Amino acid sequence: TGNDRKNLFYRKIFAEFMKVLANSGMRIHEALKLRWSDIELRKKLEISERTGKGRDRFIAHIEIAPDTKTGRRLVICPAGIYFKRIRELYREKEGKAPRKDDYIFRNVGTVNSRADHFVGLPLSSAFFRKLWYELVADLEHDKGITFDSPYTIQSCRAFFVNKRLEMGVPPAIVAELVGHSIKTMERYYKNIRLKQLEPELVEVRRKKLEEHDFQTFDLD
Repeated sequence: TGNDRKNLFYRKIFAEFMKVLANSGMRIHEALKLRWSDIELRKKLEISERTGKGRDRFIAHIEIAPDTKTGRRLVICPAGIYFKRIRELYREKEGKAPRKDDYIFRNVGTVNSRADHFVGLPLSSAFFRKLWYELVADLEHDKGITFDSPYTIQSCRAFFVNKRLEMGVPPAIVAELVGHSIKTMERYYKNIRLKQLEPELVEVRRKKLEEHDFQTFDLD
């Protein structure tokens, strides 16, 4: 049915939305404000040391809107492939590619709306949270998967921060990427103990991070 197809479309968008959050560290409201003109995708050829074969990676340069919580900032991250998938999902749904001024996570009509007042506007955070809890419920019902911690969709942002810190990226740089102060980061992510990491381990993790296109230089 039409409702089933629309539900499936939004579930696919939701899956890519989570991947974007987990690979960029953006807040939900920052991601929902994005238009296609706010991002630039850059292709980089990566050669595998094991096979010698090359593959294209897509790096996203994201300009966060100035009217968000911490204002305008640049986020450089490896989420480009997910933006490409989102663009293709909208192209397949509407028969045309999104325009530059279109919101990236755009409402194309909800499954139960009687009017189209919200078509073209960003999808809401409440809508994505609803899909998150449906996902958690489905995992428990269909797969028997449960979580010890009460994860929310905000956990995608925490995942980004924790992984960057574990890989040895300086806290000041991570704070710059996600729009945190150092004090805020220390308060919310006390489980990371950078001082306990051996310098050699930090260097290995830093190299691994750079291989996956994260920037590790100092920011001005």
